[in-house]
Amino acid sequence: MSEVKGGPLVSILIPTHNRTLSLQRAIDSSLKQTYESLEIIVVDDASSPPAHESMSQAYQQHPSIRWIRQEKNVGAPAARNRGLHESRGEYICFLDDDDEIFPEKIARQVEFLATSDASIFGVTHDVEDERFGERLVIHNTQHYPSYVSFLNGFANTGTEAVLYKRQPLLDTGGFDEDLPSSQEYDLLIRLAKNADLGYLPYILSRHYASQESISLNLSKKYKGSAMLYRRHHRRFYEVGGLSFWIKMTLKYAAILMRIKLGQLLGVEAYKSWIRKGMSGS
Repeated sequence: MSEVKGGPLVSILIPTHNRTLSLQRAIDSSLKQTYESLEIIVVDDASSPPAHESMSQAYQQHPSIRWIRQEKNVGAPAARNRGLHESRGEYICFLDDDDEIFPEKIARQVEFLATSDASIFGVTHDVEDERFGERLVIHNTQHYPSYVSFLNGFANTGTEAVLYKRQPLLDTGGFDEDLPSSQEYDLLIRLAKNADLGYLPYILSRHYASQESISLNLSKKYKGSAMLYRRHHRRFYEVGGLSFWIKMTLKYAAILMRIKLGQLLGVEAYKSWIRKGMSGS
């Protein structure tokens, strides 16, 4: 794809907390985009020392980068919401500070959204996942003909994968700051009720996570998944009836059991189950 010039402004929002090295990688990947009409907003969630002070002058003074400092550590969802309200872009990309996006990501997604109508709230793509010491490709979604099929089949991997239209994000209230995990999925469940998510069959980002972070996140993942079910189980019944509610209840029970066994048996067992799910084996 050739370089895209001009076009609607895209805001790339990067929440960060005490991750200078990976933050630099995330910012660099944003600066390498072939799409030119960008603003990069780094929301420093009370890093110590402040995130911008740990970066070189080139990053501190770059005209495309805005630094926003939160004096209290309130978590990534709240930092993303702060960035959303400070942003000026027509389209929004949320990028975690330990992930990276590939050069043509924004250009391809803007091209898709520019020709879409109000029935589309955003567009996702495939993700290269390196959480488990090997490179796996995550096929985020195909077309889902109904909201029921979306709820039943969709499992987004990578906060950075979706490029959103800004207004639907504001209309739905952004990220739920009370959820300890699964905030992206909760947001997509709410957005997809009244609009569709587009899909591009390209690998346009890379997702990372250390073994330590997986271990620390299992308890949050369990609590977040349980809260997610409690918040949306009535929706499952309303849109799909009793049989769909039972199906989704069993699905969430299996997810919670897998996480709990991961806590009991260790990260390697949990990684093995997730890896099999990703590969479809």
